[in-house]
Amino acid sequence: MKKLLHYLPALLLASFLNSCSLFDNQSTPQGYVRHCVRLLDSRALYADSPEWQAKKTEILSAAKSFSTMEDALAWIAASQR
Repeated sequence: MKKLLHYLPALLLASFLNSCSLFDNQSTPQGYVRHCVRLLDSRALYADSPEWQAKKTEILSAAKSFSTMEDALAWIAASQR
């Protein structure tokens, strides 16, 4: 019982973090795109430009229909040009 009490807070924290989508599942095309967009938002030189905001909205909308990682990779590559 003591061991369970030691592990319970860690399990609850892991469950909370997973359920609130702080981390995207990068093994899915949609999760990979969201992860890449977050990286570009935080590190890109012109991330605050209106052009990037429009492109970001476009790519996140398109990501809902991606069925393969190749689709996701193509859109991410195109968004960096």
